[in-house]
Amino acid sequence: MKGREMKMAKFAFSLIDLLVVIAVIGILIGLLLPAFSKAERNARDVVCGDNLKHLTYGFLMYADGDRYHNLPANEHIENADLNWLN
Repeated sequence: MKGREMKMAKFAFSLIDLLVVIAVIGILIGLLLPAFSKAERNARDVVCGDNLKHLTYGFLMYADGDRYHNLPANEHIENADLNWLN
């Protein structure tokens, strides 16, 4: 019976081993989080640029398709015909 207890104790983890593993995992997570936030910022920038590109294409298609009316200027927006917004 004593030999069996020795074998079990030989394979058991101590509390110190467990705390060291948790600390190492915490350090690795701390190192990876800034990389993930940078990737998220880059993804937002790409989405924003894509939205700008689509808005530009929309304005160009409108201007090319409607040769008789131009887009209203900022200073005349109160008096302009805004049917193209609907």
